[in-house]
Amino acid sequence: MFLRNLYNLRVIKYTMNKYIQNISSEMRLLAKHFNYSERTTLNRMRCNKEDPFRILVSCLLSLRTQDKNTEKASNMLFAEADMPRKIIALPMKKLEKLIYSSGHYKKKSRVLKSVSKEILTRFNGKVPNTEEELLSIKGVGRKTANIVLSFAFCQQVLPIDTHCHRIPNRLGWVKTKTPEKTEFALREILPKKYWMEFNGIFVLFGKTICQPISPWCSKCPIQKYCPRINVKRSR
Repeated sequence: MFLRNLYNLRVIKYTMNKYIQNISSEMRLLAKHFNYSERTTLNRMRCNKEDPFRILVSCLLSLRTQDKNTEKASNMLFAEADMPRKIIALPMKKLEKLIYSSGHYKKKSRVLKSVSKEILTRFNGKVPNTEEELLSIKGVGRKTANIVLSFAFCQQVLPIDTHCHRIPNRLGWVKTKTPEKTEFALREILPKKYWMEFNGIFVLFGKTICQPISPWCSKCPIQKYCPRINVKRSR
């Protein structure tokens, strides 16, 4: 039994290594396929001298909604309030109306008020630039913290959303159950030179080709490398 388990572990390790060896080739092809002009609202703000507070707010608005809704809600809000003290001063009903298009507007309004208050009182109105401090703010999770660190402060971190979690598992790079575990697994195998590009590429890849159900494998620029793990139907 022991020898059989040892053999199985070696087979799994060999199989995973086989897929990991293709990472650089796959990243180069995907980077060529997806250019910056097509990327999401948040990715277009990345390392572009954008106010870190705007990036944080846009990220909070982006949760559980489409990119077009994030852009609309962000623009409407920033036209009225683009600083912590201004968001705090907004009447709740007006704030809800401004961000209505982002969905879940009541909960998001409460989060925006709470986050703005913490930034103003604890950090003198400046968004912190460390993981520990960002995660200490109620309403800011790992994905949001990493987006702020990457897009606002150009730090080499890995923001992991549903696409960035699902696709590496489908490609055989990792075998993980949660985005957080995917983040830590990718830190070990993804060359750092691709970290800044990873989120922007994989979000668009996941939205347009490597979709959750019935992905467009016939259009995929890296189909020759993909083992299509857990893909039951494709186009």
